[in-house]
Amino acid sequence: MERQCFLATTALEDFWDTTKPILFLGEWCLLYERRSFWENNKWEMVSSPFQNTADAHAAYYYVDNVYEHILVKLAGALNLMHRKSYSLNYWRILIGPWLLHYLPVIYDRYKYIQKALQEHPRLTTIVLSETSFVIPVDTYDFAIKLSDDLFNLQIYSKVFMFFDKRFPSKEKQTENPCKNRKQTKRSFFGKIIIKSSSWYTSICSIFSRSFVVFTSSYFSRITQAKIIARSYGRVIPISECDSVVLKSEHNREMRDVLKSLSFGDEEFLKCLEFMLFSDMPQCFVEDFESINKIAMHYYPNMPKSILSANAWYFDEFFKFWAGQCADCECLLLGTQHGGDYGVKKFMLGEKHEINIVDYYYSWGWKWGLQKEKIIPMPANKFIKSNEVGANNSKKDILFVISSRSRYLVKFPYLPEQVLEYMDWQKIFIDGLSTELRFNMSIRPHRDDYGWSITARLEDHTPGIRLSSWDINFNKELNKCRIFVCDHLSTTYLQALVVNVPTILFWSPCHNVLKDEAQPYFDLLRDNGVLFDNPEDASAAICRIYDDIESWWNAPSRQNAIAEFCRAFARTDSKALGLWNRELRMKNSARESF
Repeated sequence: MERQCFLATTALEDFWDTTKPILFLGEWCLLYERRSFWENNKWEMVSSPFQNTADAHAAYYYVDNVYEHILVKLAGALNLMHRKSYSLNYWRILIGPWLLHYLPVIYDRYKYIQKALQEHPRLTTIVLSETSFVIPVDTYDFAIKLSDDLFNLQIYSKVFMFFDKRFPSKEKQTENPCKNRKQTKRSFFGKIIIKSSSWYTSICSIFSRSFVVFTSSYFSRITQAKIIARSYGRVIPISECDSVVLKSEHNREMRDVLKSLSFGDEEFLKCLEFMLFSDMPQCFVEDFESINKIAMHYYPNMPKSILSANAWYFDEFFKFWAGQCADCECLLLGTQHGGDYGVKKFMLGEKHEINIVDYYYSWGWKWGLQKEKIIPMPANKFIKSNEVGANNSKKDILFVISSRSRYLVKFPYLPEQVLEYMDWQKIFIDGLSTELRFNMSIRPHRDDYGWSITARLEDHTPGIRLSSWDINFNKELNKCRIFVCDHLSTTYLQALVVNVPTILFWSPCHNVLKDEAQPYFDLLRDNGVLFDNPEDASAAICRIYDDIESWWNAPSRQNAIAEFCRAFARTDSKALGLWNRELRMKNSARESF
């Protein structure tokens, strides 16, 4: 008979029993700073239920299908709960971002616990006491908690309850509970600007028959001010609502409406029935009316159009207002806000944004299932970007790296891929000469998520130079000789737009591209800008470093960069005029509707 082992589900050692053989649920349990413990002890790890990229891709499509099914069910239940008759699109705008976060997370945790129980039926563990369970306040609170060990322990504990497994429990309260929204610290001068903006909004909304509201637009402040000036009061900027909504008391009657829902006969759907009613953030249940009242008071009454880049995710006040405006035939306009849009094949966020708006402004591309909605425009983030170019007198190599939560947040991006990602960084550094290695500055992501990425790099290469997220990225970019990036994000586009010599490398297996995007990245690959492994990337830098100007300014390479940017980071000297004309046209069309 198999000896009983202890399952460690998270990195919280208070919930481990080291008197038994340890079975780790996943890589997220093994903190680098605690390697002296787990490197010197015998342990096993549960085999991943997602053994290869095909499994992860299948999970992506499965979650996408479940999302549409569950959204319809929740829309009906929430209309009933709040005595409303809002459209499905209203609820897609309001709860869609949370559901897109929630479903892959629960599916992943469910599959791992299922796998652990199948492989080790006699396992034991310590779960979190139900008295310590918390309900997220809103979507932002939930998203922040997804990287927290204690909140993940809560999820695993609930999944065990679903499987009717009872284990010893312990209480533990979170030390730093998240507030319901990310608060913006403003200076006195900043508050004056916000107040002036509010007055301007009120006046314009009274005297202008047709206006478009901007919020979190991804235009720079200067660019936005110029657009406002050229619009003669028809563009109104709105700052993020800073009102704080206090958590209401748990309302069992309201939660019972969700608890009574039936999602289907599949075991995972039954798991959702068991958990979702108590996991849905309070802003959609107990705090619904209070947030709705604040939102409708703060924002202007029924504009013709609303434009935003990323307020669709975590700004609950904005979503409440935008959803109701959309139901009253207000035009919703979305804009791209990242370098992976139009590029990555597996990106539910892009699909969600295009779904909820009437028109979506890309940074140059136009393809996909709803391409009729997509309008290529000069990239709002890069308007008035000044060319830097290649310069042999500069020395620095700027290497920008990223990070990801230790726990899965979305498919098909698995936590164990981060280990390979970090190994590639070491291989890349090792491929450089000593001189180049110490001419390089590594800029880590703001959030480490417990991976100890910089500590690993310093242990691997003592004396390596590290930058900081607090240092202005554009200043670092402007002074570097070569920019290096190992992930698909916005930063590599920022470098290409200002024509800084750039070397890119990442795993094609973990960064699957859309078919339409593939030829453009092949163009970068053919011109020695993009590489599929770290060895070739570092070898290229060793070859080109001494005369970066000749290499970067080669006509074929410059033509390739220009063609790539036209598709993914379009710029235009007449960008302001183009944007003004586009917004006027959309508003005029809505007026005659």
